[in-house]
Amino acid sequence: MPFEIIIEKMVPQGWGLGRHEGKVIFVPYAAPADRLSVQIAKDKKTYAIAEILKILQPSPHRVEPLCPIFTKCGGCQWQHLDSETQLAQKMIWVAEGLKHFFPDEEIHLNPIVASPKNYFYRNRIRPHILHKQLAFFKAQSHELVPAEDCFIVEEPLRKMFQNSWPITDQPKRIELYLTEREQGMWKSLESEQLFEGFSQVNRFQNEHLVQTVVDWAQKESSYSEIWDFYCGAGNFTFPLHEKFRSQPIFGVELSAASLQQARKKTETMKSPPQFYLSSVENLLRRKVPKENSLIVLDPPRAGVDPTALAALTATKPKAIILVSCDLSAFLRDCSLILQQLRQENLKIKSFHISPFEMFPQSSHLETLALIQTEV
Repeated sequence: MPFEIIIEKMVPQGWGLGRHEGKVIFVPYAAPADRLSVQIAKDKKTYAIAEILKILQPSPHRVEPLCPIFTKCGGCQWQHLDSETQLAQKMIWVAEGLKHFFPDEEIHLNPIVASPKNYFYRNRIRPHILHKQLAFFKAQSHELVPAEDCFIVEEPLRKMFQNSWPITDQPKRIELYLTEREQGMWKSLESEQLFEGFSQVNRFQNEHLVQTVVDWAQKESSYSEIWDFYCGAGNFTFPLHEKFRSQPIFGVELSAASLQQARKKTETMKSPPQFYLSSVENLLRRKVPKENSLIVLDPPRAGVDPTALAALTATKPKAIILVSCDLSAFLRDCSLILQQLRQENLKIKSFHISPFEMFPQSSHLETLALIQTEV
């Protein structure tokens, strides 16, 4: 049965939120202040997910999507929102999350850093080959949608959508990526081929991200050691090494391909960073940072293993910089870090947060925290 709804705000899943007869209704591809005619697609006990039948009064924040298969392809959720609204909604989530997790904490919250590019920014993406064409999963589905173009990848990768791809018995997932020479390449995800592209999907925004990490690190003049955990190919390790040449710096990474790429960069360096091929948890069982170290953490979406956090905070670091692409994991990890540092009788000298728009046209964001300590 269709009914009308007004969208109050956006939620981290990327959906609009409204209410009907006291029940929370989530609406994909809605915009704040939309007045919509919708119908229930999935009815749960405490909420429902509805689909739009008609836009009765469009939000002033709506724009025309560039992509002709937007809403069919599941890659982007927000091409229908102007960039200012995307930034504002993400900033609201961060502020609300901090207020919920840290009601009594003194936090320096910086404005969200906009991406230099809102389209054509990704240097890496994972489509499927389907009937000699590239395709993406439909939103919340395993159904594939053919794509003749992609408006969020860099230009050399866009051109690859026009290729005639090999016929496969089953849809085959591949990775398109841009090399450091800015050439479009692809590989099967079953391949052991060394990845030679960029470590962050948005290299334009990554420059600002790295600079912030380096600037924050320089709030202290020296550390006993610098540790870059989940270091990848050295995205933060090498810029930190440039600024702290006289101090020992270590990188820890589980991916052999990424670490091979990092070690290749050290071949012509004097006193290069030292890298460990290991999970963070296993490494910390045999070697831990010295007291008064700088700890940089850039974990996968799930966040940092709690046992690893406990081992790291027990070393009494001078500062911890946490980088996260998942807001809920970020808030949880920050909360654990603060709690465990205080258990070590350390005072929190400062707590800085800086959100980054790393993934325009989606509901994802990157968030950084700097936590400095003193005895």
